[in-house]
Amino acid sequence: MEFNFQWDTGNVKHIVDDYPDRNNTIEEVESVFYDKNFIAIPDRIDRFGEQQYHGLGMSSLNTVKYVVFVIRNDEIRPISCRTASRKERSKYDEAVRKKESGH
Repeated sequence: MEFNFQWDTGNVKHIVDDYPDRNNTIEEVESVFYDKNFIAIPDRIDRFGEQQYHGLGMSSLNTVKYVVFVIRNDEIRPISCRTASRKERSKYDEAVRKKESGH
């Protein structure tokens, strides 16, 4: 499955440039969505009236990432991305175990 992503100076600046300690690249952020165990959970409606989602997935660098995104014009628009917290990694690991055991 191929995804289309929406990147511009705003979200590149926020995700890649503003937080260099997170070591995010566009390629790594996009790779999270291709994780077969990716989890997306609807969250709030943002100030623009768009449904926000929180996602957890394994990146191409084998790091579980927490990403906030919206779907705009059939494209994934990442809003933020960081390494998942211990609690978030546990949630991801639990979902993977359930999926692998068929539950």
